[in-house]
Order: sequence, then C-alpha cells, then structure tokens
Amino acid sequence: MTIDWSGVAADAWGRWKRDRALLLPLAGLLLFLPQFAFYLLATPFPQLTAEQAQDTSALLTPDSPLVAWITHNAPGMLVTVLVMTFGSLAILTLYLDPAAGTPGKALARAPALFPRYLLAVIVAGLPAGPIELMLVILILPCLYLLGRLILVAPVIVAERPIGIARSIARSFALTRGRGLAMMALAAAVMLAGMLAPAPFRLLHDALQAEAAANPVTIALIEALGSLAAAIVALATLLIQVALYRRLAGSISGT
Repeated sequence: MTIDWSGVAADAWGRWKRDRALLLPLAGLLLFLPQFAFYLLATPFPQLTAEQAQDTSALLTPDSPLVAWITHNAPGMLVTVLVMTFGSLAILTLYLDPAAGTPGKALARAPALFPRYLLAVIVAGLPAGPIELMLVILILPCLYLLGRLILVAPVIVAERPIGIARSIARSFALTRGRGLAMMALAAAVMLAGMLAPAPFRLLHDALQAEAAANPVTIALIEALGSLAAAIVALATLLIQVALYRRLAGSISGT
C-alpha cells in the first residue's frame, strides 16, 4: 500500500487547526520552555576553529572544548531532554490513548508510561548517533533504521501495555514494504530539527561571545530558535499520529 503523504499532512494540519487551543499550552510548557531555559542559562557554546569542527575524533577527546561544554551543562541537558520527552508522550497520549481525550487526562496518564516510553525512545533513537557524528559509511543504514523505528513512540502509547521489544517489532511490521519512504521521512525530520533553529542558535552563540551583547536581544533570538525547534517537534508528533493511524488501520483492515 502506497502512503498518501498529502493525506497524512492534511490529517496533521487538521488536528493542529482543530486543537491548537489544547496543543499550544502543552507544547509551550513542555517543548518550548525547557530548551529556551536551557540555552538561555547554559554557558556559551565554544567557538570552534574550522579544523576543530572537521576533526570528529578530536572533538570527542576528554580535553576538547565540546566535551568540556557538554560536561558542564550535562545536568541542564538531562532535565531538558526528560521534560521534552515527557511532553512528546503527553501529546501522543492526548491523541492515541482512548482513556485520555483532554490535556489534563493525558498529563495524568503519561507518568505511569513514561519510564517505558523513555527507554523505547532512546532505543529507537540510537541510529541517530552515527549520523550526528557524520560517520559517512553509516548514514544511509542508520537513516533506514530510524525510518523503520519512527512509529515506536506512537505504538507504545496506542497499544499499551506493550513491551519495548514488541513495540520495535510492531513498528517494523507497520512500515514493512515502505522502507525508503520511511527513510525519507526520517531524513526530513532530522534535517528540519537541525536546520530550523540553526540560524538563531548560531547568532545566539555569536552574540554571547561578545561581552557587550544586549541580554534582551540574546533572549529574543534564543526564543525564536526554541520556537522553531518546538514547531518541528510538534509537527513531527502530529505526523506520527496521522501516520500510525493510517498504517495501523490499513493492516487491521479498517
């Protein structure tokens, strides 16, 4: 069965238009605010030379400026990731858990599922590592795996209780015969997530490096960067919901 991508996009857009009054508080509190606070409070990102930026192995050595920055900001990064992951779970629960239906009920039902959801998301996201490290030989295989695993998160929510191994198998089953299409979707999601906030983050880092930079200007630019990233995250979740419902329905015959 060929995926009707225009239909998937229309479903996602329709949910946004219908439910934006419900989604804005959830996305604002759990997708936008955590990363805005982190990037606003974190120490300035190190200014890397062209040689340093191109030498991946050197960047990962214990004494590199990148590793030092990550180590210093690790607690804030961890909190940000956990809150945003919980936010994605709450939004998926709103649409895919029949017992939810309202943001309040979604938030109330999400904590019980969060440990399993978090582990499943981590496992499903492992192929992104080699891509982010620009290990060229592994980029295409990892993108393929990311595409086949893109429905793990909605499966965990919609088909609860289901284990992590079964949710992975279920995602592979739902995407069977659609590997290239899922690979393209995974690539689009990764690119959008990296490129949408990038201009604002680069400008934010450049301004932070200047001692006389206006803090209000820095905060405004970071707000725009975090908003762009939150929009991509929310759009991805709505597409996952639409795609899961279509593929699960096609397999079940509904």
